[in-house]
Amino acid sequence: MSDRNREEDLLALGRALRQLRRQQGLSQEQLAERVGIHAGYISRIERGHRGIQWLTLRRFLAALETDLQDFVVALERAEHECQ
Repeated sequence: MSDRNREEDLLALGRALRQLRRQQGLSQEQLAERVGIHAGYISRIERGHRGIQWLTLRRFLAALETDLQDFVVALERAEHECQ
């Protein structure tokens, strides 16, 4: 995978998670508390500076009270915005 594709993937991931967080009306701090991580980590993910592992994604989705299907829809929308 080229660096450009990786950057676009990380940016789309972050945008999708940000969209889901905002739909729930949560701040990064509130989500961080629910997930049990630092808000700075969420900020880096949402800005596309950091990826996440599968188990962490599952924790995010549980904290956001959403499912993988909603995440995929948000991710597809974010990927389209990145193009």
